[in-house]
Amino acid sequence: MPVLYQSMTRDEVIAILKSSSGLDETLRVHRLARAVDATERALREERITRAEAEDIVDHVAGIAEQLFEGSRGTFEVVYGHRLRRVIREVFGEGD
Repeated sequence: MPVLYQSMTRDEVIAILKSSSGLDETLRVHRLARAVDATERALREERITRAEAEDIVDHVAGIAEQLFEGSRGTFEVVYGHRLRRVIREVFGEGD
């Protein structure tokens, strides 16, 4: 747990999450998670090429960047690996 949160009480964390900025961030996180889940389903179920699948993942990374400016690196760590693994599972190792 980051040092910042170690000194916060449970009530302080709840107050932050209930604040308008906390609610906005929670909504954006939820939207991104839904987009990633839908993308994973599409990669597994739709008849698309590997190139199209990679374009879709890049598009979702762009959505993450729109929701959380400067987050492309974080997207790759949190969701990119998951979606690229799905691409490998569906299409094989690739080039």
